[in-house]
Amino acid sequence: MITRTSAYTVDLNNGTVETRWDNPLTYGDKSADRIQVTLTRGSVPATLSSLSAILYGVRSDGLTAIKAGTVSGNVVTAELDYTFYAIPGRLEL
Repeated sequence: MITRTSAYTVDLNNGTVETRWDNPLTYGDKSADRIQVTLTRGSVPATLSSLSAILYGVRSDGLTAIKAGTVSGNVVTAELDYTFYAIPGRLEL
């Protein structure tokens, strides 16, 4: 069950964006967090037709968890699954 949606807006003209969640993830949880990213180019919605999206996060043990996302218009959404919660602690997206 989704308990938290974290929304971000990213301007593709400005390059890669990284963020770190300082709120520890809970071991054994699953599908509790959704990441939603709205993509723009300048102030114009980005065109994402025929593209796919992948969310990856570096867990506190240094390993990377990966999850396919969905693309709708200029919004990318991914729900964290059990691989993101396998190790408690911080997550770098």
